[in-house]
Amino acid sequence: MSVTVTEQVRAVWCCSRCGAVYHKDFPRCPIDGAEVVVVDRDPMLGSTVGQYQIDELIGEGGMGRVYLARHAHLPTKRYAFKVLLGDHSASPAMRTRFTREAERASQLDHANVARVVDFGQTQHGLPYIVMDYVDGPSLVTLIGDTPMPALRVVALAREICKGLEHAHAAGIVHRDLKPENILVTPGPGDAGGVPRLVDFGLALSIDQSDARLTETGMTMGTPAFAAPEQLSGKPIDHRADLYALGMTMFEMLTGGLSAVEGSVMEVVAARTARDAPRLRDRVPELAVPRALEDIVARLTRKRPGERFASAREVIDALDALDPRVLRGEVAEPPSAAASDAVAMTVHEVAAAAGEVAPPAVAAAITPSAPVPPITSPSIPVTPEAASRGVGEPAPAASDPALAAAEA
Repeated sequence: MSVTVTEQVRAVWCCSRCGAVYHKDFPRCPIDGAEVVVVDRDPMLGSTVGQYQIDELIGEGGMGRVYLARHAHLPTKRYAFKVLLGDHSASPAMRTRFTREAERASQLDHANVARVVDFGQTQHGLPYIVMDYVDGPSLVTLIGDTPMPALRVVALAREICKGLEHAHAAGIVHRDLKPENILVTPGPGDAGGVPRLVDFGLALSIDQSDARLTETGMTMGTPAFAAPEQLSGKPIDHRADLYALGMTMFEMLTGGLSAVEGSVMEVVAARTARDAPRLRDRVPELAVPRALEDIVARLTRKRPGERFASAREVIDALDALDPRVLRGEVAEPPSAAASDAVAMTVHEVAAAAGEVAPPAVAAAITPSAPVPPITSPSIPVTPEAASRGVGEPAPAASDPALAAAEA
């Protein structure tokens, strides 16, 4: 979502009074009724909002514009300052939701998550959030069009899982995890960098203590990475993030190739009908250790119950991989049992051996309580969403809603 120097001075549609920037052509600003005009400079640039000085535009997406900002009293401190587009600021429901989710996201504090340090409204009422500025490229830039070495994919995926584990423990589902929302800073040695997840301020809380706030017709998440249940408008939970992680790993290992290609309607239809294709089916000549391929395949199962149960389980599976095989130093054992074990639960592995899974192990993978669902409306898919932009959580096995989500 980086922005070039040319785009810094690109003409924009904005409100002549409040300065809200619009992607759609509104004759008048829905927020204050003033005329929407074309200007040759973003009105936010050079302004001061509260204690933040807005220096430059560094990103833009379907929800808002992101600026590099400095603290007025601590000039060496830099932040990513995200302002909601006027298209969304005009909706009272969206403004309320934006604020509530920013407040929840501000509670996250983890090395693999870009913190939300502040949020509020401009003097004209435009909602904004302030995040740590992460000085590093996005994962989509690092992927490029060349497959990443398997060892680096595993190292990055493990750190991404740690960030997700922290968020999920706080009851927050990102729901728009994708390479563009993962920024990578230099790491020690040859670890491949430290990934940090951004845009948790627009994530989904699975807290059911308040009414659902949704925006009719607004897409949540990104079709290329959203889980099948998310694309169908069914309940989702943290396993939707794990699906998006699997799709992200798929692109890392293939050099940016999507698991399914075609129009957005074709992609949605294929993804909601069946499991994502295996890496070798999509790219037969790809040399990826089968155990790693199995992990990606399990992450991208259509049914949430067939995926890993948690980010911690994914970490454990990644840790079990042989680094010598990942580096290509030794051949992968031909044992089918070894590769199939990744796709089996602890109970299934124990059953195959004629044993009973140890209680401690069984307890470790059994959720202590059902995950409360959030019912999302059916998500309309428009041609504009074809490249990237969808969303929503699923309950536990005893809940009838889960059966519907996994149907």
